[in-house]
Amino acid sequence: MAHFHLRAVNAIHGWTNDQDRWSGTLLTWQTQSGVVLWSGVDPSCLALYTHLQAFLRSRQATLLPAGATLSNSQRGNLGEFIAFVIGHQNVFASPSHRIVTNNAYDPLSGISMSGLDIAYVHFHPTDPQGDMLFIQEVKTTGDSSLAYGDALVADYQKLYEGDGRTVLVNRAAAIKNRLEFEHQLSDDLLARVDDLVGTSPQNSSQVHLVPTLVHEAAGADPVTKLIAVRTQIAGFGWAHNQITAWSIALANLDTSLVKLATGGF
Repeated sequence: MAHFHLRAVNAIHGWTNDQDRWSGTLLTWQTQSGVVLWSGVDPSCLALYTHLQAFLRSRQATLLPAGATLSNSQRGNLGEFIAFVIGHQNVFASPSHRIVTNNAYDPLSGISMSGLDIAYVHFHPTDPQGDMLFIQEVKTTGDSSLAYGDALVADYQKLYEGDGRTVLVNRAAAIKNRLEFEHQLSDDLLARVDDLVGTSPQNSSQVHLVPTLVHEAAGADPVTKLIAVRTQIAGFGWAHNQITAWSIALANLDTSLVKLATGGF
C-alpha cells in the first residue's frame, strides 16, 4: 500500500519518518518515534481556535451561555470535534474517505453517544484490496501527566474482546448502515465494508487504528505516553504498522474549550 503525506492521501501506513515535518496556516505536524504531533502554528493556538470556532458556528451549533461549565461529556465531545476537524480538513480530506461520527457533529450536547468516536472508510477507486477502515478513538485531557491517555487502550481492546455491542464486526455493521442512509452508497460499495473486518486483529489488515490524545501542550510528554499506548494496543494482536498515534497539543486547553463552547473566540 502506498505511503502518504497530508497532501496525497491513499493510506496511513508508513507515516513514521521522523524527518517528516509540515507547516500550514493553522497547524504544524511532525513525527517522533512514529507518533504524529499536531500543534498550532502560533504558541497560543489562537488562529486554530478561531478557525474551530468558525467551523462550529458554520454547523449552526447552539453555543452555551457565557459562564457555563462544561460537563465531562462536553469536554470529550469537543476533543472529538477538534480531532475531526483536523483530520477531515487535512489527512482525510479526500472525497474517497467517508466519515461516520456522532459526538463530533454535535459536540455541545450534554450526552456522549456510544460507538466509535470517528471512523473513516476509504474506498480505493479500482482495487478493493486497497480499501481501508480508519478507527480514531479520542481522549481529551488538560492534565499534563496525560494519564487519561491510558483509557485509549481499553477502547481498542473492546474491538475484539468486548461485549456484542462493542466488537468490531458489529461496529462495522453500524458503519455500513450509516453509509447507506447518510452517504447514499451503492450496494457494491456497501458490500465491500464487510470485507474490511476479520475475526481478529491478525486478519484485519485493512483496518488502521488512530489513537488520539487532545491535550494541554504545556509540560506534557505525548511521545512517551503514546508509545506506551501503541505498545499496549499492539499486544492485542495488531501489527505496529496498523497503529498511528496522534497528539494534538493545544495551549490553555481547559479555558479554551470553554471559550469554544461559549463563542469566546
